[in-house]
Amino acid sequence: SDSADAVMIKASPQPALLAWREAAAPTAPAARPAAVPAAASTVPATVGQLQEVEVTATRFVQNVNDVQLSITAETQPTLDTRSLTNIADVANAVPSVALTSASNGPGLANIAIRGVSDAGLGAPTTGFYLDDTPLQKRNVGGAFSSNGTPLPPIFDLDRVEVLRGPQGTLFGGSSEGGTIRYITPTPSLSKDSFYGKAQFSTTQWGAPSYKAGFAGGGPLIDGTLAVRGSVYGEWDGGWLDYVDRITDRPTYTNANNEKVREQHVKLLWVPTRQFSATVARAVRDAFVEAALP
Repeated sequence: SDSADAVMIKASPQPALLAWREAAAPTAPAARPAAVPAAASTVPATVGQLQEVEVTATRFVQNVNDVQLSITAETQPTLDTRSLTNIADVANAVPSVALTSASNGPGLANIAIRGVSDAGLGAPTTGFYLDDTPLQKRNVGGAFSSNGTPLPPIFDLDRVEVLRGPQGTLFGGSSEGGTIRYITPTPSLSKDSFYGKAQFSTTQWGAPSYKAGFAGGGPLIDGTLAVRGSVYGEWDGGWLDYVDRITDRPTYTNANNEKVREQHVKLLWVPTRQFSATVARAVRDAFVEAALP
């Protein structure tokens, strides 16, 4: 207890006659208490503890509870537990986030935070960052324009940060509604680590779908040079069939399938305690198969 007050408990005196009778009567040996297994009296130290999440929303490393911003941070274990695999899942799980258009193509998205959205053309109102690299682009008119921000899959991420806006002071233009940041893991200078996952699903009267990825890394030179890389693939099976008008037979089945592939590598160099450099490269390919009848 943190209290410094001392409390004294006095036992009430027993009558002398009762004490004499107890002394005169034969006393039975006191029964020993049953032994309690050690495991039953041991409570794991981790029970009831909350995981601390550190974010860099203000360009400094801080605990998410200490940041004086409206922010939501989801780590990779939480994303896996809640089955959040794309930006649409994040929009459904995070308050004040909504998709404004879902037909831009694979891996493309227009997002509104706190109801701030564009009219479909021009600069977006939500900033997207992969680490510290901006990904958002202007929307243009015309068919097959592929409007929307090209987003990487949610795989091998340290966390996803959603900052409700406006965030123009820290993240510049296109952050009137807010900013979404994908933070990749920092390569470890002391130990190896690996991560992977796979997912399979089927569609009635359609093609199967799957997602799979593998990531790993570790030190190349202990304490000085480290690397981490990941490979991810996603196949979204189609369900649309083209039918010949004359023969009434399918000419192409499951035509609207989509494929996404991504490779990411990150190199960390720490020659001294006062200096460090990080070099990263990400390549993402998206394909949409739409055969014409």
